[in-house]
Amino acid sequence: MILKILKLLFGIEYLFLFSQKKLKEKIKAELRNLDIVINEDHTLASRDISPYYLDIKKSFGYPKFLILYSIYIAKYVYKKEYTCVAVSGYGGIPLGVILSVFLGINVSYIRNSLKNHGKIETHMDGYVPDILDNILLLDDVFTTGGSLKIMVDIIKKESKSKIGAVFVLVKRDEGILPKVYGMEVKHLLTSGDLV
Repeated sequence: MILKILKLLFGIEYLFLFSQKKLKEKIKAELRNLDIVINEDHTLASRDISPYYLDIKKSFGYPKFLILYSIYIAKYVYKKEYTCVAVSGYGGIPLGVILSVFLGINVSYIRNSLKNHGKIETHMDGYVPDILDNILLLDDVFTTGGSLKIMVDIIKKESKSKIGAVFVLVKRDEGILPKVYGMEVKHLLTSGDLV
């Protein structure tokens, strides 16, 4: 078991030497290997019909993908002063955890619905940022921006934190990336890279 851990750690260190362009190609290849594109009609959040579905959350179950994507983001945010990474949904949990470890920053999980059990009613689990925090906001797929808008509204309402950057893994070709509170939404891949 110790040899397996050492091999993993060496592999992670080795990947940090790759350029962002090479990491992007490896991520694209890994997503294709995982068959995340399902070629069947799918209703989008916009109510439009798409001839395919991107099952990105499937990829969050594979350590190789999580490590590649986390290293890409770690290199993307290098030397920026983020104090927290915020993700949503159960699919965001593994990504949030590994990024929190890689970047040495806190992680906040944003719920779409109000948590009404436990000690307080909130939309946030894990670390709850405050007004002094600078958040890196992540989402898996961008189509209309609806889930990003919900996340931003929750953060602004419940924590009043600064959102330093918004980043999505895949922008569907149908979607037009908006500005969120004046910030551009950055993306790594488009659906055309995968379909």
